[in-house]
Order: sequence, then C-alpha cells, then structure tokens
Amino acid sequence: MELLIHSVSESRVVIEQLKRKRNSIEAWDELFEKAVQVADTVEEVPTMPRAAGRQRHRVNVPAETPSQYWKRAMFLPFLDHLIQELTGRLVPNEDGFSAQYLIPTKLNGINQEVIDT
Repeated sequence: MELLIHSVSESRVVIEQLKRKRNSIEAWDELFEKAVQVADTVEEVPTMPRAAGRQRHRVNVPAETPSQYWKRAMFLPFLDHLIQELTGRLVPNEDGFSAQYLIPTKLNGINQEVIDT
C-alpha cells in the first residue's frame, strides 16, 4: 500500500515533466526529427491530410507544415490526455491512500513524513 502513496508523488513528477515537454518547442522538434528519420528508412515523406472547409470524421487542424499539423493534431492532445488522467486518477486519491495507516497492522508505519502529507 505504501506503493500507492509513492505513486502519487512520482506521478506529480511525471506530470510536471509532461507539462514541460508540452511547452517546449525543442522537445517536439527532436521528436518530429526522429519520426522523420524513421519514415526516411522506409522512403516515406511526412505529409499532412488535405484540409476541407467542413470536416466531420477527422481532425481538421489549421497548419502550414506537417510538423505543425502533427503537433496540434496528435502530440498536444495526447500529452493533455496523459496529464489529465494522471491528475484526475492519482493525485485526488492521495488522502484515501493515506487512510491505509488507520489499519491496525499498518499503525507502526506512521512517521512524521506520513503525518506531514
């Protein structure tokens, strides 16, 4: 059960790193460059789907380059989803995870660090 409490603190670190990557231009440029290199090994050129005035069944992201398109259509929504899931599932349940120390067999695990959290 201590693992759950530890996972909350680790998830906070991951959330901060994901937020930094989301706001970092260099992080996306490095990732896209790696994707271009992988695509080049199979002789594929990065492109973006054609845009339509009215789109109903796929994302119609305004972009001037394939890099901008894939960042806006895939990378940013994926990171936003990860951040939201980690924030929504683990962080709010920290108090519930701490309640494990009320179980009589776990009482000896209470220390100042647990009390402070």
